[in-house]
Amino acid sequence: MEETQSGIGRGLPEKWVLNDEWYSFKSSPRGAGATVIATLDESSYQLVGHGGQDLHMGDHPIAWTRCVGNGRSFYSAIGHRPEIYSEPTYATLLEQGIAWAAGGGATVCRNGAETL
Repeated sequence: MEETQSGIGRGLPEKWVLNDEWYSFKSSPRGAGATVIATLDESSYQLVGHGGQDLHMGDHPIAWTRCVGNGRSFYSAIGHRPEIYSEPTYATLLEQGIAWAAGGGATVCRNGAETL
């Protein structure tokens, strides 16, 4: 978990282990103004795609928030396996992320930027 002003990862372990299907992205969402909440340790799983494609990202975000105008978005690429939703740490991450997206938390979105 990364420390964020939104507090979405508050109270969650810095590291935890999940067995899921992981996605790689063409670029990190940080470049588009996202605030990353969780990243993957790429050394913990195989990163070879179809045809031997190298899927390493280096910085590999897997959950993040982003302000869109004055609106809020929360994204998680976790949860492809049904049993993940009964995992307590992930359930808490989802609850906190959805609550923030619905307007909770200490931050606000103004003109595409998250502030206190």
